[in-house]
Amino acid sequence: MRTTWMRSIVAAILLIAVAGCSGGSADGGSASGEADPNATLRIGALVVPSTLDPHQETSIGFRHALFPIWDTLFQLKNDKTVETLVAKEFAYNKAGGELTIVIRDGVTFHDGTAVDAAAVKGSLDRARGESSAPGISSRLSNISGIAIKDPSSIVLKLKTPDATLPATLAGMAGAIINPKFLDEDLTKAPAEAGSGPYIVTSFKPGEEVQFERAKEQWRPEAAKVKTMIIRAYPDSNAGVNAVETGELDMVNARVPIDVAEGVAKRNSNLKFFAFDTDAWGPALSFRNTVEPFDDKRVRQALLYAMDRDLLAEKVVGDKCEVTYQWFSEGSPAYIPDFKNPFPHDPAKAKALLEEAGVGNGFSFEVLYPSGFPVEQRVLESLKQMYAEVGVEITLMPVAIAELSARFTQKRDASMLTTAAAEGDPLLRIEDFLTGRFDLAGSEVDDFSAALTAARAPGNGRAAKLQEVNELATESALVTPICIQKNRWLASDKVTGLDDMRDTWTGIFNPLYIGVSK
Repeated sequence: MRTTWMRSIVAAILLIAVAGCSGGSADGGSASGEADPNATLRIGALVVPSTLDPHQETSIGFRHALFPIWDTLFQLKNDKTVETLVAKEFAYNKAGGELTIVIRDGVTFHDGTAVDAAAVKGSLDRARGESSAPGISSRLSNISGIAIKDPSSIVLKLKTPDATLPATLAGMAGAIINPKFLDEDLTKAPAEAGSGPYIVTSFKPGEEVQFERAKEQWRPEAAKVKTMIIRAYPDSNAGVNAVETGELDMVNARVPIDVAEGVAKRNSNLKFFAFDTDAWGPALSFRNTVEPFDDKRVRQALLYAMDRDLLAEKVVGDKCEVTYQWFSEGSPAYIPDFKNPFPHDPAKAKALLEEAGVGNGFSFEVLYPSGFPVEQRVLESLKQMYAEVGVEITLMPVAIAELSARFTQKRDASMLTTAAAEGDPLLRIEDFLTGRFDLAGSEVDDFSAALTAARAPGNGRAAKLQEVNELATESALVTPICIQKNRWLASDKVTGLDDMRDTWTGIFNPLYIGVSK
């Protein structure tokens, strides 16, 4: 039986590859010509958000459209550490219950108003508020209060010591908004509301956003082009074709690697990049509060029914490295020599389902991003694997821009999607288990003590993160299948792409990218 459906899977993969173009290789070098400060950079991204309000961010995958507008207190580095941005320096007190942040001098909003302690406090209070998206407010829930120490520094009062805050404040929870606009509608990001390198000149929600370089710059190296246009290209084949024809300068190319390399080989003016990441590609989630997934044995049974190695190698492919835990090598939460706790074993899956009282089978729906062939192939394969143990799944496609927001509503049982990494490992764990997705439900007490211990700064934190990683993995609430590459096809006139920021997380930051003359 396995041989039959494997043939159909491989045939589907080959069909998609042929539809794109032939294979090849590319060296991935970056352009070295003189940057053109008056250039326009046209980027094809998988998604464009429906709002540019930083505190309404429902997916990390929207940040490429937000970083140009909103400065954050911190930012991620390509060595997977966190550095200051609007913050000049920071320090925890001895007990770890307070975090003092000093604001950098010389940063202004686009109306000339200084970015000071009052502006930062106002922005963080807005982010912590009930009107913010769950993925924003939940990440700041450990802050009990914010005090202005002096005009250029604030003190965050913490419920428990929290080493994740700098990484949290490198995302949109740390976005700084002009106090004059805190109560305004920021869907279209009014020009004077931010202090980032660019202002928005045109916005079509879910489709396209256009930026112009702001006249006043406190970090001019982040704004190398005059105009930047980001368009949604969920169909990566169309995006690749747009780069070939010159309609785009660069595109997030989720086509088979050999296809993208073939395009670059055939066109001497194009380059292909495949960045290593810590991002899942894809992962299957189950919600504890929806029956029968409130029984851990059911979730574990479905993992025993899953042939993860086969899915990673033959269905996803493209050098997506199989993983049996939440984190990959290089993360402090990674567990060396960790064995697959749920190796493929349909007989054991059936026994667990019988033990859980659902031996006669059941059915459920799985949300996934519509128009994404990899996720669809994985689910079609899982459908056949689960049928072997008497479980039926129905595929429920949802627009990628709406998928995360829908799953946060906590009514759907399951979701299959990719997931970006974070500046701190604990943020991903909390995001899925106790934060915006809140999958743990009644099992939250199984994680609470370990999460609190792993959140505290200090020596020995890596061991605590690894403990949480193991708990999360064995809970079977979320199961990553493999670790994906972040793939880009670009014109050889694009500069700075070889060290583009945030690629290791699975997303991208378009700042610091230029176009040569």
